[in-house]
Amino acid sequence: MICFWSDESLAKSCIEKEWRNYQVSPLLLSEFLENWCVGMYNDGLMVGIDFDKNLFGDEIEPLNLILDILSLLIDLNKNISFNKYNGVSELYNQAKELL
Repeated sequence: MICFWSDESLAKSCIEKEWRNYQVSPLLLSEFLENWCVGMYNDGLMVGIDFDKNLFGDEIEPLNLILDILSLLIDLNKNISFNKYNGVSELYNQAKELL
C-alpha cells in the first residue's frame, strides 16, 4: 500500500515516528490517476487515503479510486488532460473493463 492525502496539512501531520524522514510532495490529479493508480493496480498494491498520524485511514483498490474520481469529474462535466489517455472517458472505460 502507498498512502496519499487530499490535504497538505493532513499529510504533514503524519511526518513523525516511522514517517519522520518523509516529505510532502504535491501531485497533479492526472499524474496521480494515470501513473500512480494505474501503476499500483499493475503492481497489485492498494491506495491508502488520508491516513492520520495514528495510521488510521481508508484503503481502496486503485481502479475503484480511479472510477470514483472520474465519475465525479464526469458528473461535474470537468475534463483533465492525460499523457497516456485521450481524456477522462478513455481512462474511465479502461478501468471499468479491468474490474
